[in-house]
Formats: sequence, structure tokens, C-alpha cells
Amino acid sequence: METLNTLRGEGKILEIGVSNYTLDMLKEGRAIAPIASVQPKYNLLEREIEADILPYCAENGIAVLAYSPLASGVLSGKYSKDSEFKDWRGGKNFGVFRQETWEEGINKTERFKAIAEDYGMTLSQLAIRWLVEQKGVATALVGCNTPEQVAENILALEVRIDSEFIELIENAAIAG
Repeated sequence: METLNTLRGEGKILEIGVSNYTLDMLKEGRAIAPIASVQPKYNLLEREIEADILPYCAENGIAVLAYSPLASGVLSGKYSKDSEFKDWRGGKNFGVFRQETWEEGINKTERFKAIAEDYGMTLSQLAIRWLVEQKGVATALVGCNTPEQVAENILALEVRIDSEFIELIENAAIAG
């Protein structure tokens, strides 16, 4: 952090951004240098940063550049409880693919999908739109594999929403 601050002072970099920092790391880093942005994992299924990182960043003017807004594809709706994986997801020990969270995540995804359909959007669009509506979130870092996915995801910002939309999503997230 000291080196980054030196580079900033020399004009070699404009701002300092960090990724996957805990709140303690963020506070420690800010004691040394100004931090302009933080890049945490944040989506409808992985909302841990709401407890500490998100409010701290909002309070301190730190931009949140949220990655994995579609929860590694889960919030695209392409998976079901019975999906089997032959890659890193197959071990069911990482993120939303953990054995203890998989079924609940798929159940929530189905509830979110129903809301998306009621609002005339895709599940991916709902997940992105919800994310960019969160206080302190500056952007959603969305990965795309095809031009069609890019076009679909951009439309998330054009969909008209209201407070009922956010409330429906929050209720779907906590429903059992």
C-alpha cells in the first residue's frame, strides 16, 4: 500500500483500488493511502458484504465494483438442483456451489426467475439490475461469452423498476 501511495504521489497511477479485501484490510489500507475502489464478490446469493464492506464503502465514498453478479452463472438460470459439473464446481466446495448452499441457492433462483418474468426481463437482467440499485455499488462487473449476452445484460439498465420490485426480490431472498 505504501508503494501504491508513492506511485500515486508521483502521478504514475491515478487511484488505488483493491480486490477481495476484508473490512479490517480496507481500514488498514486506508490508514496508509486513500482507496478509491474495492472489488468484492456480490450478488443476490452471496450478500455477505452487506454486513460491513458495503456500508463502510458508502459511508467513506469508496466505489464498489461488484464481481460475479450472476453467481458464476447460477443467476442466469441455466442450472438446476440436478446439475452435474465436471470442472471446479463439481467439488461443491466453493461459493454458491458448496453442498450446504446449493439447493437453497437454486430455490432462491427459481423465486427470482418468477419475479423477472412478471417484470418482463430475464433472470440475468433482474440480478444485474438489483445489483446496480444497491447503495454504494458503482458498477457490476459482468462476464459475457457471446455478443448476445452482452446485449441482454445491457438491457438490464433500461428496465423500469419500482420499490415493489426491490421488495419482491428481498422477500424472495429470505423466503424459506
